[in-house]
Amino acid sequence: MRINFILPFASKTGGIIIALEYARRLRMLGHTVHVYDPVIPYFVFFRAQPLWRRYPAYVKAILTNLLRRRDRFAWHAADVEATLIPWVADRFVADGDAVIATAWPTAWSVARLAPSKGRKAYFIQHYEIWSGPRARVDGSYRLPLALLTIAPWLTALMRDRFGRAVAAEIHNAVDTGRFHPAEAPAPRPLTVLMMHHDVEIKGIPDGLAVLKRLHEAHPEVRFRLFGMPAFPDAEAWMEHHRNPSREQLVRLYQEADVFLSPSLAEGWHLPPMEAMACGCAVVATRVGCIPVLERDGNLLAVEPGDRDGMFRHVDALLRDPALRRETARKGLETMRHYTWEAKTREFEAAITRIVHGAVDTEALTGPASSPASSS
Repeated sequence: MRINFILPFASKTGGIIIALEYARRLRMLGHTVHVYDPVIPYFVFFRAQPLWRRYPAYVKAILTNLLRRRDRFAWHAADVEATLIPWVADRFVADGDAVIATAWPTAWSVARLAPSKGRKAYFIQHYEIWSGPRARVDGSYRLPLALLTIAPWLTALMRDRFGRAVAAEIHNAVDTGRFHPAEAPAPRPLTVLMMHHDVEIKGIPDGLAVLKRLHEAHPEVRFRLFGMPAFPDAEAWMEHHRNPSREQLVRLYQEADVFLSPSLAEGWHLPPMEAMACGCAVVATRVGCIPVLERDGNLLAVEPGDRDGMFRHVDALLRDPALRRETARKGLETMRHYTWEAKTREFEAAITRIVHGAVDTEALTGPASSPASSS
């Protein structure tokens, strides 16, 4: 098949990582795959910034796209091939059998493309109301695109709120060839690891509060943070690892005993899976993939916002080596069932059904009204 993926940007996010991985693996299976991202970004992503910063940031993003056009996805894999286009329009996108939107603004763009660009699909990895006006985001789910989701809660949301049936629900995978326990672990202090982020739904204030209590109870333990933004709210006793490479991230997981995930909402959430694959005992809130993964003590879970529960679980793991080892062992075993080979075959099968017209791409609740501009 000839498959076009439309990305909203080239930033290092979980959703972009997943889309790129499917694109490169479908290409490995013999399909002709084009990945596109726009030079001129969707302006809606900048509207949350103060007016004095909004337009300079917008111009900076355009210049960054132009200056890094050849290596903008080098952080993911050497064999990623992507085409930088001015904006998403028929003249810049190759004809194909399928064209896949990967974020809510790209869904509006894909809906306007000519039929020759391929049967239209929408790969939904989150309910993205935190990245745009609710009316625009909700409207994207009513467009005449075949829907693919990654989690049961997204499938239920499409059905119950938008009256949509999904073509397939395909759970995310983890690359166990890259994310795996260290073969010869070196002696090190007991370590707790957490991802830091400036997006509210990541629950970072909860996580930092828990780490502070843990530091008071376990001053001998090493506490590490990693993430894209700066860490202005981190304590001096926390190690900061800003924007680590994939290799550095693997080492951080391998050198951690416990991984804490305090998120308030997630589409799926890759870091807990990556941590489990590297042999960490995981403590996480029940969002995204956690209700799907959680079983038989393979991780310790609490409800979002439950700081006391997070503290109790991490504290128990730090105090009980046997519990820590058993939780990590069961988590590692769980990850062996989430392979990229299997998930890519599921994705391929879903796109095949869409291409052959076996999926109704019409919105069940009626057409959404298209905004004047996709930006």
